[in-house]
Amino acid sequence: MPSRNVISWSSMLDGYVRWGQCEEAFELFGQMKEENKVMPNEYTVSILLASCEQLGSLEHGKWAHAYVYKLGMEINVVLGTSLIEMYAKCGSIVRARLVFENLGPKKDLMAWTAMISGLAMHGHWEDCLSLFSNMVETRVRPDDITFLGVLSACVHGGLVSEGKAMFERMSKEFGISPSVQHYGCMIDLYGRAGLIDEAWNLLNTMPMEPDVLIWGALLSGARICGDIETCEIALNKIIEQDPTNSAAYVLLSNVYAKMGRWKDARHIRDLMETKRISSFHFILRILEIDFSVLNTITWLLKCTVKPLGLIHEPWNGHVHNLPAGISPYAIAFTVLAAGTSWPYLVCSKIAAERQIIADSAIANTCRL
Repeated sequence: MPSRNVISWSSMLDGYVRWGQCEEAFELFGQMKEENKVMPNEYTVSILLASCEQLGSLEHGKWAHAYVYKLGMEINVVLGTSLIEMYAKCGSIVRARLVFENLGPKKDLMAWTAMISGLAMHGHWEDCLSLFSNMVETRVRPDDITFLGVLSACVHGGLVSEGKAMFERMSKEFGISPSVQHYGCMIDLYGRAGLIDEAWNLLNTMPMEPDVLIWGALLSGARICGDIETCEIALNKIIEQDPTNSAAYVLLSNVYAKMGRWKDARHIRDLMETKRISSFHFILRILEIDFSVLNTITWLLKCTVKPLGLIHEPWNGHVHNLPAGISPYAIAFTVLAAGTSWPYLVCSKIAAERQIIADSAIANTCRL
């Protein structure tokens, strides 16, 4: 282009971020700065923050925040919401809360929802519910995404009665029809509390067809309770909807092992081998690795995995003194990708916003 303005630069940045090419987005932003002719606006910075969010890099996010102050840019509700989401998803809920409070009376629904979802993501269920009450008191009307964050907080806190009350308030008080994600949260909540009958009752009254996530939530709760019959029903439904879902096979095998039914557990493993379904794919699905985060993988290869991929002690998922933005997902992937022939216990707390049940995905030994 003979002449490029902030709109053209921002559009190109947005394209990179939408396609997950965040490193390229930062490189392009560097080129934009070098030209010294185009000043980024709040939309440009919001795109940059979304890139930091995808990378999970707190350091990049802090730099972008500092750059906003350097430009003398006002942190309005749009930019503030982007900062809240970035800090929450990069692991700094304290910074997210500070940005939220500094917005003052300018906070709109998006800002409230971002903060509520961030608190839920970090397991701060008391603060999440308190903030929701404050939001309603200030006459900001919640939407379906807000309730998704509140219900997630109830799941993390094991708040069955509060979760049920919130679920009912959606339709009765605010006229919001629950989606499959809301039903999934409630079934997850009931399952974790051992209330399998309540989970079944809710599942049977759903106005839509239960999907794999719904059956997976029920399967996880039944596994915790040792309800083999429900596990088998949920497994069959999952396989019916997704015949290649290796997670279903692995979870049922773990249930049988927990109950001491070793022959049944072995049968499931044999069935996986017969159908050429690898548990390695289950690991990757859980880890949700972003292969574009090359810097993270490189650091891990240098610092976590010893030469030739040999680790003398199994990694148990506890990570200490990691730089900001380093993901346990990437650590687990690096360990698996190291090429060693002996099994590793892959254990990682799964991000709450992805609605993956951590307890269901906790462990599986895998020989590469």
